[in-house]
Amino acid sequence: MHIFGREESIILQTRKRTNITNFQSKEISQVNRNYFNKIEKKHPRAEKRSNPSGLYNCHGMVFASKRCFIENPSDILIILSDDEYKEISIDQVLPGDVVIYFSGGDVEHSGIVIEKPKPPLYVPRVISKWACHAEFIHYFNDCPYDCSEVRYYRIFE
Repeated sequence: MHIFGREESIILQTRKRTNITNFQSKEISQVNRNYFNKIEKKHPRAEKRSNPSGLYNCHGMVFASKRCFIENPSDILIILSDDEYKEISIDQVLPGDVVIYFSGGDVEHSGIVIEKPKPPLYVPRVISKWACHAEFIHYFNDCPYDCSEVRYYRIFE
């Protein structure tokens, strides 16, 4: 059992049929609510676009259509490989591309690009979900996650 309370999981697989561990929860602890309310105030330019939900996290929003909380961040590397995402450079980024935030080499956060980055700063706007809190529209570097190692990905057909 996780910190969220009563939980269920769904069948979630990559294109290569690798199972991805996940859960769903309708509950969010008051501790988490208080924590993210403080975090939200530190990012006043970020536009809140949903209510808090324990049903899905950032990775579940990006890779599972908001259906679950992807439990193990290292599973994101499996998804990127199995689903054949390719890393792209910042000057290639377009709306719909995936942004992955790394911290110490580990996946920390993910989002979806919604606005093409413009020169000379190349700062894209993204939509992401902040853990069990809400979805936010924000510049990639205006969120509570480490933005020093960010990579962008796209599936090419």
